[in-house]
Amino acid sequence: MTCFFNFYTLSLNNKNAEKVIITQENKMHPLSSTSIESLPNELLLPILEACAVPSLFSVCKRWHHLLATEIMPPLYKQIGKVHVPQENVKEQALIVDRIYKLEEKLSEAAKVNAVFRQIFTLAKSLSTLEFKWKTEEKRGLTLANYASYLLNINRLLLWKKLPGGEEYLSREEIKHLLLEKKGELLKDWIEENCKNITALDLSRAGLTYLPSEIGQLSQLQYLYLDQNQLTSLPAEIGQLSQLRRLQLDQNQLTSLPAEIGQLSQLQWLQLNQNQLTALPAEIGQLSKLHTLELNQNQLTTLPAEIGRLSQLERLELRENQLTALLTEIGQLSKLHALDLRENQLTALPAEIGQLPQLRTLYLNQNQLTALPTEIGQLSELLELYLNQNQLTALPTEIGQLSELLELYLNHNQLTALPAEIGQMSQLQGLYLNRNQLTALPAEIGQLSELLELYLNHNQLTALPAEIGQMSQLLKLYLNHNQLTVLPAEIGQMSKLQTLCLKQNQLTALPAEIGQLSKLQTLYLKQNQLTALPAEIGQLSKLQTLYLKQNQLTSLPAEIGQLSQLKGLYLNQNQLIALPAEIGQLSNLLQLNLKQNQLTALPPEIGQMSELQELDLDQNQLTALPPEIGQLSELQYLHLNQNQLTTLPAEIDQLSQLQELDLSQNHLTALLAEIGQLSELQILDLRENQLTALPAEIGLLSQLQRLKLNQNQLTVLPAEIGQLSNLKKLYLNLNQLTVLPAEIGRLSRLKKLGLAENPLKDIPERIRQRFQL
Repeated sequence: MTCFFNFYTLSLNNKNAEKVIITQENKMHPLSSTSIESLPNELLLPILEACAVPSLFSVCKRWHHLLATEIMPPLYKQIGKVHVPQENVKEQALIVDRIYKLEEKLSEAAKVNAVFRQIFTLAKSLSTLEFKWKTEEKRGLTLANYASYLLNINRLLLWKKLPGGEEYLSREEIKHLLLEKKGELLKDWIEENCKNITALDLSRAGLTYLPSEIGQLSQLQYLYLDQNQLTSLPAEIGQLSQLRRLQLDQNQLTSLPAEIGQLSQLQWLQLNQNQLTALPAEIGQLSKLHTLELNQNQLTTLPAEIGRLSQLERLELRENQLTALLTEIGQLSKLHALDLRENQLTALPAEIGQLPQLRTLYLNQNQLTALPTEIGQLSELLELYLNQNQLTALPTEIGQLSELLELYLNHNQLTALPAEIGQMSQLQGLYLNRNQLTALPAEIGQLSELLELYLNHNQLTALPAEIGQMSQLLKLYLNHNQLTVLPAEIGQMSKLQTLCLKQNQLTALPAEIGQLSKLQTLYLKQNQLTALPAEIGQLSKLQTLYLKQNQLTSLPAEIGQLSQLKGLYLNQNQLIALPAEIGQLSNLLQLNLKQNQLTALPPEIGQMSELQELDLDQNQLTALPPEIGQLSELQYLHLNQNQLTTLPAEIDQLSQLQELDLSQNHLTALLAEIGQLSELQILDLRENQLTALPAEIGLLSQLQRLKLNQNQLTVLPAEIGQLSNLKKLYLNLNQLTVLPAEIGRLSRLKKLGLAENPLKDIPERIRQRFQL
C-alpha cells in the first residue's frame, strides 16, 4: 500500500529537524503532499534524529518502520541496477553482496547502510575535506549520491595508478578539493599527461566501476584489471584500438559490451572467474585474438561468431554450464588447446575433427556417453583428457591418433578397449582407473613406447601374454581387480620400476618376476599368497615390498638378497618364523611384522644397522634376543600383545629410541637399564603385571607420555618427579594407595589418570592442580 504524508513546514539545519508537523496517513492536505516512495532520504534522516523528543516517539517509530520496509529495499534494488542493469533482482542482490562483502542474513536496510558506510569511508580517504561542508546533503542515502560517489571514487582509484597521478593528487591545490571536483579534472589531466601510456596495471586497485575516461588511453597495449569488483565495462573500452592484452580475471562481470569487438589488435583476453552468462556476437570481430580464457563463469552457450576467431590458438572454457558445442567450433583451424573441463556436455559435434592443429583437448567431468568417429582426424593431438564422463566404449578411430602421448579415461564405464588402441604408437601414458574392463586386447602389447599404465579398480581376471611386449613400461597399476594369476611374460618388462597389485586374488607369483631387474616398488597387499618364489631375491633394485594381508607362512632365504630394500611390510600374515638371512637387509628402515604368529626372532635381526621402525604387535613372542640392542638407529619399537615376561638388558643400547610400546604383555618388572633410553618420548606399559618401577625411570628426561594403566603397582618411586617433560601420566586400575608428592613437580603435566586405585591420600599440591 502506498502511504502519503503532508507537510506544513520542514525546516532543516545541520543537526536535526526543528519543526515537523505530519498529518495522519491518507489525510491529504491541499498545500502539499508526497508519496513515501519519492521522499528523499535526506529528509528522513533529520526527522529520525528527532526521536529523542517524547511527543514525536510514535511518529518516529512509524518512520523507522517505513524506512526499513519502503525506503531502503527499493534503494538496495536500485544500487543493484546501477551495477548490473540487465540481470534479475536476485542476481543483482548477489552481485552487490559480493562487491561489498555483505552477509546474506542482513536486512536490506542494514545492507544499504553498510554499502554507504563503505562508500563514505572510501570517499573521505580520497578527499579529506569531503564532509566538512553540507554534511547532511552529501551523506544522504540517495541513489544520486551513490552514483556520484561510485563514479568519482573509481576515477580517483584509476588516477592514482596512472604515471604521475599519485604525485599530482598530492599537490596542495588539488589535495583539498572535494571528491567530485577532483573527479571532474581527470579527463583533462589524462589528455595532457597520458597520451603515450602503453601499459597499465590496475589489478587489485579496489575498482567497482571502470570510468569511461579509460577510453582516452589511446596508445594502451596492455591493460590488467584482475582482482577488482567490476560488474561491467564501459562502451569506451572499445576505443583502445592498440590494445593487445586485456586481463579481467576475478571480477564480477555479468556481460561484455558489444564494443569489445572494436579491439582490432587484441591478441590475449582473460575473463576467468567472473559471472558471465553469455558472450556478445561481436566477440567474433577480434580477428587477431590467439588466447581466450573464460574459465569459471556461467556460460550456457557460445555465439556462432566464435568460429570467426581465425587466429585463436587457445580457448579455455573450464567450469561453465555448457551443454553443447556449436558446429562453428570446427572453424578454429589454428586452435592448439581446447579446455572444456567441468561442463555439462553430453556429446561432441563431428566438426571437432576439423581442428587440424589441436594438441591438447580437455573434456574431464562432463556427461559424454560416446565420442564421434571424427575424433580420429585430430592428427596432431598429443593429450586427450576424458576422465569422469559416462563413456561405455571408444570408437575404433581412436587408433588413428598416431601422435597421442597421454590418454586419460579414468572414471568412465568402459567394458572393453578396441583392438585399434594398439595403433597409438607414440602413447606414453594410458589411464583407465575405475572402469568396468574385464579383459585387455592382445594389441595392447603394441604400445611399445608406453611408460605408465593405470588399470586400478576394474574387473580384470587375467592379463594377455602380450603385455610383456611393453618394453618401455615404467609403472603398472592393477590394484583392485580380480586377477588370480600373472602371465610369465610379465618378466619381460625389463624397465618396470613400479608394479602395484593390491587387492586381487593372486595365490602365487611366477618365477619370472625375478627378471624385473629395475623394479623398485612391489605392492601385493590383500591377495592370497601363501609363499614367495625364491626368485624374489633377484630384484636387486627393490626398495619397497608390500605384502600385508596375505597368507604367508614363511619367507624364502633369498629375501636377504634384497640389498636395497628400505621398507618391508609383512603385517597380517601367518608367519611363524623369520629366516636368518633377514639380517642381511642392511639398508632396511621399516619392518612391519604386526599380526603374525612369531614366537621368536632370529639373532641376526641385530644386523639391520639402519632400521628405524620395528612393529611386532600381536605376535606370540616370549622373549627378545639380546641382539635387539644392536639396532642403534631404531626409533620406534612396538611389541603390543605378545607374551613377553622380561626384556633383555641390552635394550639400554637403543640410544635413538623414541617410542616403546610394551602394552598387553606379561612383564612383572622393568630392568634398571630402561633409564638409559635418553631419547624416549612415549612409553606404553599398559596391561602388564608390574608391581613396581625402578628408580631409574626418572632418568627418562625426554619422556612425554607414560601409560601404566592396568598393572599391579602399589607404589611409585619419588624419582618420577624428575620427568620434567612429562605431559600425560596414566595410572588407572592399579593398586596405588598413596602418590609421591614429587608428582607435583611435573610442571608440564596436563593429564593425570588415577581412576580405580585405592588411594587413601593425595598430596594437596596434586589435588589442587588437577581438581581431585
